[in-house]
Amino acid sequence: MGLIRDEQKPYALYNEVGGGDFDRIGDGTSLVDCGIQDGSHIYLFFRSTSR
Repeated sequence: MGLIRDEQKPYALYNEVGGGDFDRIGDGTSLVDCGIQDGSHIYLFFRSTSR
């Protein structure tokens, strides 16, 4: 499994699936920065909202 960042959206992270398709698991417009799936669990990373 490879994780690919979208050049247009720096916070977007895609989970590479078979056939060259990408499953979007996080984007820069949500509180979720990115997510990582290891086969049995999905880990979500939240951006800090305290700026």
